[in-house]
Amino acid sequence: MRTIAVALSMMLGTGTAQALTLDSFLGKSGSYAPDNVGAKPKALCICYDNDTVAGMITRFASGGFVVLRCQVPQFGPDGEADVFAPCSNWVPLAK
Repeated sequence: MRTIAVALSMMLGTGTAQALTLDSFLGKSGSYAPDNVGAKPKALCICYDNDTVAGMITRFASGGFVVLRCQVPQFGPDGEADVFAPCSNWVPLAK
């Protein structure tokens, strides 16, 4: 997972005119992953925990870091996602 955080930081880049702050990094990473599991997915992931299932990438700030997670939606009989299971063994899904 550390590799994904490093890759994301390289993709986002930093300007030479401004210092990088947690708020600015959260703002930039928000275009790749929402901070709410109920929000519209911006990027998908493949979870390998128990099976090969699709999930969505979410983000949050914790202890001075921006953390990316794969959350696997489980859909109810009405077709709405009602439970999001965390995944620890995952990779981002390329477009």
